[in-house]
Amino acid sequence: MILTPEKLDRDVRRDGADFLIIGSGAAGSVLAYHLAKAGKKVVVLEKGHYYPPEAMRQRELFMSQLISPNTFQPTSGKHTRVAILQGECYGGGTVACDGVTWDLPATVLLDWHRLGLKGYSPENPEIGGIFAELREQLEVNTVPDTHHNPNNQLLKIACERVGLEVHSLDRNVRFCMRCGFCAQGCNYGVKNDSAQTFLKWANELGADVYTDCEVLRIVPGRPEGFTVEAAITAKPKKLGRQERVSGRPAVFQTRRVIVSAGAIGSPRLLLKSGIQARGNAGNRFTLHPTGFVHGLFPDQIIDAFYGINNSVECTHFAYVNRRRSYYDPEIHGFFLEASFSQPWGIANILPGAGPTHLELMHNLRHLGGIQINCKSDNCGRVTLKEMGYDLSAADNRRLIFGTRLAAELLFRVGAAKVWTCIFPEPLLSPQELGKIEKVGYAHKQALLHTGHPFGGCTMGPDPETSVVNEHCECHDTPGLYVCDASVFPSTIGVNPYLSIMMVARRTAKAILAQG
Repeated sequence: MILTPEKLDRDVRRDGADFLIIGSGAAGSVLAYHLAKAGKKVVVLEKGHYYPPEAMRQRELFMSQLISPNTFQPTSGKHTRVAILQGECYGGGTVACDGVTWDLPATVLLDWHRLGLKGYSPENPEIGGIFAELREQLEVNTVPDTHHNPNNQLLKIACERVGLEVHSLDRNVRFCMRCGFCAQGCNYGVKNDSAQTFLKWANELGADVYTDCEVLRIVPGRPEGFTVEAAITAKPKKLGRQERVSGRPAVFQTRRVIVSAGAIGSPRLLLKSGIQARGNAGNRFTLHPTGFVHGLFPDQIIDAFYGINNSVECTHFAYVNRRRSYYDPEIHGFFLEASFSQPWGIANILPGAGPTHLELMHNLRHLGGIQINCKSDNCGRVTLKEMGYDLSAADNRRLIFGTRLAAELLFRVGAAKVWTCIFPEPLLSPQELGKIEKVGYAHKQALLHTGHPFGGCTMGPDPETSVVNEHCECHDTPGLYVCDASVFPSTIGVNPYLSIMMVARRTAKAILAQG
């Protein structure tokens, strides 16, 4: 059952759950389904609201409620500022994303195995079996060439002209209507996000989901479980970033708790609960810093905000190809995606201010865009007040190389001007590409974004350096699990949606094997 505040007429006090899952995104939904399928009593607490497909009315302002009220909140590094996007609704980030799916690359599995995670090995057949299962459940398929919008076609043509590896992306969509509003939730209900799949199936199996329920703290110490204190709030009365109206207290008693609140929410909840994990809670926070490059095509209507936002990807210099002879770890380790957004989103991404920014917005229909997603090798720390992160010197070099490449590709397919996210002035020809190296990204005026945060509750074999073990159970707090991207011991260099689900599926198997 989906229990929204409107369905509750009194304070909530609930006992008897076998598992209480905090968060309903990629990890929490998979865990809820498989535990409920095994006959366990499952309760899910979701901070965000429930929006059925018909409520997602293709109005971009609605995005302000779909994703976190703190969307575009930046990290607080010494010389880096990265704006973070995260989902906050029934279904979590899976609802507010484009649905791009990747298996966890063998190169990353090998890294994790070397870190002591023995089950995460390219040789483990269980991993491949889980990915095959997930792809079938989510109806993952490759975007046909005939479904690429003009912006994606530009990237594909440019890469083919210079001989770079480029391919159509896989997405978890049954029959895409190509409306361009994937990141604002699928109004047609054809994107197989968690709300349409695992959460729905969990509900049918008896799991209860409380929405608008913010967990305040987890209290260990009961003889056979935990107390979870929360507050259930009502839906904002109007669209936009409104303060929630006051709600009612909720207290849950449960045998075991699984925290799946994301790479920022999960470590913060542990810290608020006084669970320091030997000082490791919040440590090793990292992300995929993403830069954007836009080109002006004055004689062409691109309308990049229509159709599938990103359906083409260039992986020629991606970490998945690190064993190739040309791969240089000093400047490679990124992938390119054709990328754009609806007007509000793109206005936050385009460089400049005042008349410069206004001119770009006036030319919106003539702009094409490419994003550079970098696999960072640096880490910071999440605290209750900030998200500390800085680019490493190598990250800066990778982003510079990727930005120059993206700008060159846009010029190659006819762009008259190209804007990077490093400085507001446009590049007027390929001869000006050298300006990118002179400035770089190691300054807070660079407009970096990410939808892929990781770490903060990393898994590992050593309690002195990690929060959870390989099966996502806290080393020092038996019965408390953390399972989402926060447990990833490194960035993974590809879209993490399916990999998070894979880790959740392995965790569910391990939990059920314990009885």
